Amino acid sequence: MEEILFYIGAGVFIVLLITLIVLNIIKAVKNNKKNKKAELKENSFSTEVEIKNDVRYTQGDAVETKEGEINVSLQQEDLIITINKTYIVGKKNKIIPGKYTLLSVNDSVTNFSIKINGIVSTFSHGCNMVFAEGDIVCPTSQNVILR
Repeated sequence: MEEILFYIGAGVFIVLLITLIVLNIIKAVKNNKKNKKAELKENSFSTEVEIKNDVRYTQGDAVETKEGEINVSLQQEDLIITINKTYIVGKKNKIIPGKYTLLSVNDSVTNFSIKINGIVSTFSHGCNMVFAEGDIVCPTSQNVILR
């Protein structure tokens, strides 16, 4: 009888030990995937802007902070376009031709409207837009940050 209890106890111990080993392996794999995602996300935050031949090129789209919050703080290269004020895109104007990321100035509002060349469209925080020479831009719902 004692021998049977010994084998049952040893079997339960071995099953628990194997379960713990498997759980640790699963946890290590998940942490590895999470670390790789965090590393990729960390590398995706760039605010470098390059101007070649009076055309603006951005190297990245930092629309969120590294903590995942909406990034509405102004950076050196950002432009604020004011509601109901018309801007003409041009090499000598405030908005030069190139790719911009459209950002909401209000972190609680994720969608906003902008009239571009007479057509009002709704945009969401973080979407990209390419402005060409001569485009006419006018925010209609709120101020907008161009990054």
